[in-house]
Amino acid sequence: GMEDRKSLRAAPSNASAKVSNARIFTMMIRAFVGPGCLALPHSWRSGLAVAPSLTVLVGFLVYQTMVMLVQCRDKISPVNEVDYEEVGGAALGQLGRRLVQTATLAFQF
Repeated sequence: GMEDRKSLRAAPSNASAKVSNARIFTMMIRAFVGPGCLALPHSWRSGLAVAPSLTVLVGFLVYQTMVMLVQCRDKISPVNEVDYEEVGGAALGQLGRRLVQTATLAFQF
């Protein structure tokens, strides 16, 4: 009712929240492990010889991606936290910012 509308309007916006190491790690785990664990049983059943090597390969690539993201963030600002758009902007300018925005929007579904 009316009380719900008031509480929604009073809620602070988190739109400008910065990204920490813990937040990056949590988002990577949620993005890659969540959907992947649903497909893992099928991949093991259909290709028992291939599945372990692919699982290790994907795990390594996810780890490397996370390390590179943190290294980029540290080069941009070793002291202050930065968000993904700032990392994309430092790498590719305005195009990088737009690519990050597009990827973020696409991966929400």
